[in-house]
Amino acid sequence: MRWRSIRVLIHISHRFSPAQPYRDARVSTHNTDARAFFRQTRKRYDMVIFGFLDSQGLFTQMSNIRLDGYVYTTESLREAFALLKDGGLLSLSFFTAGKSWLTDRLIRMMRSATSQEPLIYAKPTGHVILLAGKNYQPQGPPRHGEYRRLGWVSKGTPEAMDDWPYLYVRRHFIPLDYLVIIAVLLITSFASVLLSSKRVARGMDWHFFFLGAGFLLLETKSIATISLYFGTTWLVSMIVILGILVMALVANLVAFRISKFHPAVYLPLAGSILLLYFFPDRWVLEWPQIFRSVYSVLVIPLPLFFAGLVFSLTFRDTPDPSLSFGSNLLGAMVGGFAEYLGMITGMKTLLLLVLLFYCCSGLSVLRSRTSPGAAVAPR
Repeated sequence: MRWRSIRVLIHISHRFSPAQPYRDARVSTHNTDARAFFRQTRKRYDMVIFGFLDSQGLFTQMSNIRLDGYVYTTESLREAFALLKDGGLLSLSFFTAGKSWLTDRLIRMMRSATSQEPLIYAKPTGHVILLAGKNYQPQGPPRHGEYRRLGWVSKGTPEAMDDWPYLYVRRHFIPLDYLVIIAVLLITSFASVLLSSKRVARGMDWHFFFLGAGFLLLETKSIATISLYFGTTWLVSMIVILGILVMALVANLVAFRISKFHPAVYLPLAGSILLLYFFPDRWVLEWPQIFRSVYSVLVIPLPLFFAGLVFSLTFRDTPDPSLSFGSNLLGAMVGGFAEYLGMITGMKTLLLLVLLFYCCSGLSVLRSRTSPGAAVAPR
């Protein structure tokens, strides 16, 4: 696990760091995610400094992998500011590469989080330092070495939020290079399936298509949600996959004992999605790691249990398994790409899109029960 690896690094630093910082009585080490620490600690600090995350230099600025996205949000800065003692200082240091819109975003986030005008210093190279005091306005000289104090008029750049953690995306849109790649992959995939399968070319099994779309969109959305709880590491993927496998296994075991499909299964499916939509993430961040893990494995993928139950019960009764399975795969591909809509709407809204996909699947089942020759014919 990630925490075990970091413990090894801490041990090495204890032994071999020339400055021996960890042996100072004033130093404490905390092997946990930054956001979880903000919510759980009861201590108050003289300073909270943002600027030492290794992940800043590992990915391109248009990467959709949000390694430190949930640390650099307005909610994160607000939680950090609340940890300060009276007279404490919040510092944010960032290399913006001369992008004025990124500087503007960070300043707007600091203003919203602290309800005050931050003290701003910048270097010609694009390095920016923002300072905000708890119950006081920090002051500083016009220049400090290579840094020059700035006044700043907001340009209206949208803030990075927990629901929209795209720090390096300028505004609420999908970058053109993403759209081109998505379009090429969709066209190529659909063309390949249509040319290779005469059954799919004659018609789509929309019930299984929408089941696939809802499944993969919920999976990718779950990765983004759990990243807020644990940070974006391979551990997140492991938790999501574990949750999916657990729900798939339980769904198949339950389906084995049920002889007949009933559309009422869609009701708890919709209810579990709405539960995820309305349940506040900030509550989960306050829980210990073990409870966050249980929630991530058993509650977040809960809709997949009911969706898996629907899939198992209807797939065994479909008159054309090849058509149904091919339609399901195409739907899964569409659902995976639909995750990029979060760049426009925000992450929470994706759950409503998941709900829409499953509603369309349910309507397709109801329609198939009244239409002769339908692809899905539950007993």
